[in-house]
Amino acid sequence: MITQAIQLRIEISRIVEREIDRLKDQLASNVFEDVASFKYIMGQISAFRQMEDLIDEAAQKSDQRNR
Repeated sequence: MITQAIQLRIEISRIVEREIDRLKDQLASNVFEDVASFKYIMGQISAFRQMEDLIDEAAQKSDQRNR
């Protein structure tokens, strides 16, 4: 049985992955005005990856608390 918390986590992960893919597509198209634009997109990708790690950590702590 999938709880609402698990469904939320799955949906957030899907949205984060979609956003990362969108940013990767921008990198692939290589339409940057300057290096700062490139670094900004790389920073966004890094932030979304970190967000995934934080979501996993929060889920683990929540699971431990609920046991």
